[in-house]
Amino acid sequence: MRGTIIKSRSKKGKIPPRTKKLYEGVYSAEIVGGEGNDAPQAEITDLRLDSEHEMRKWREAIVCPKCATKIE
Repeated sequence: MRGTIIKSRSKKGKIPPRTKKLYEGVYSAEIVGGEGNDAPQAEITDLRLDSEHEMRKWREAIVCPKCATKIE
């Protein structure tokens, strides 16, 4: 079977859960804003260095993890 990726499975046939979160040590985030009329935002920092040896930062709206409604 060419090109098929086979994932390792436990004896019960289930894929074992990952023990380490892939984003740990790669991204950092903090909540900024939320004062007055400003909606709170998450400022995310990519801790990996880019080609110019700088960390990239950006802001994203915060959404409810259950219903995906933007928090304002």
